[in-house]
Amino acid sequence: MVPDYLTPAAATRLLVSSLIDWTGTGFYLAISAIFLTRAVGMTSAEVGISLALVGLVAFGGSIPVARLGDRFGDRAVLRALHVVRAAAFAALAVLHPIPVVLVALSLIGLADQAAASVTQALAGELVDAEERVPFMARLRTVTNIGITLGTVPAGLVLAGGAGFALLLAANAASYLLAAAIVATLPRAQPRRTPQSRRTLLRPAAPTTALIAIDGVMSMWNVVLNIGLPLWVLQATAASPAIVAVLYGTNTVLAVLLQTRVSRRVGSYALAARAQWLAGLLLAVCCIALAAAASGGRAASTAVLLLAVACLTLGELLKASASWQITFTLAPADRSAEFFATYGLGRVASQVCGPVLITAVVLALGAPGWLLLAVVFLTAAVATPPLARRARIRPISPPRPPRDAGVPIVAGAWMPL
Repeated sequence: MVPDYLTPAAATRLLVSSLIDWTGTGFYLAISAIFLTRAVGMTSAEVGISLALVGLVAFGGSIPVARLGDRFGDRAVLRALHVVRAAAFAALAVLHPIPVVLVALSLIGLADQAAASVTQALAGELVDAEERVPFMARLRTVTNIGITLGTVPAGLVLAGGAGFALLLAANAASYLLAAAIVATLPRAQPRRTPQSRRTLLRPAAPTTALIAIDGVMSMWNVVLNIGLPLWVLQATAASPAIVAVLYGTNTVLAVLLQTRVSRRVGSYALAARAQWLAGLLLAVCCIALAAAASGGRAASTAVLLLAVACLTLGELLKASASWQITFTLAPADRSAEFFATYGLGRVASQVCGPVLITAVVLALGAPGWLLLAVVFLTAAVATPPLARRARIRPISPPRPPRDAGVPIVAGAWMPL
């Protein structure tokens, strides 16, 4: 019998709440760097350090927060995370001392990371098993649409001379509205048993390796947002204006193709193959970026467009593969915690990726991009065998309690 909470209307409401959430986020993304330098008074170096610290907070705190979703219900925890972000952005609108800003940004980063895991767990509750990956693709499409809807009017507001407070307050309001919609979702029973609350979930070695590979594959984001524009400006003959075209190409392709790509990743075996192909495409992207430094303006522009097309397809395949892998491997009673654990690789790439791209890849020039291509290729080749091993035993068994007895059974020491 299908549970009452598996209804199309509930899943649609989750999509609507995400659209509102990310539209508000788009307001902030359009102004974040300008806000931190002009309103808060940070230097560019301080902005970078601050964002790295925020990433470390998210890395350390996302799993304990996600565990709350397994214990108290994903709906309640996601609603609370929306409210926390609303309060943090409301504080940013009126309070600009650097310590206050750092606390607010840390709360936002932690809530953002935990909300991603809790949202995936909630989607797993609201959607039939065979529709989970396509639904996550629709969520991701909604994310891209929401960011676009938010960044464009935010730019117009800034151009008109309005202050940052209006956009930050609008973002806070969007989180409150998203929380109100989440509150209308049907409740499912919390999944965790008292025994599972005692210790943190421990991935088995193959799963840990897949988490690391997911972090490597997540470098596409750093390549797109940091490596690509700096490389265009520093090393190619292409016009700087091409950067906007490249970003637009990525966004349009992501919106048009994410759901279609996810439909082709309908099983765990196909997910391993998709991640393998994603690594190959990301490697081709890096090779193309290296080649873009050698030609004239027309040739560089064409090669850069090829690089972004490969990056985008790799991004879409990697995302779909990650959803299918995590939905398959996650323990039924600890799914939010597992999703947060699997996401640690992605958070690590956000913290370390900018330094690796700027201090290693861009510093080495074309050889740096070729070196990164080798890293992506290695991750691609390692994925299928690791995925097969992880499927056999995704999670390490919990350690026995310290006070457990250890009687001798059949000549061997066995924990009671």
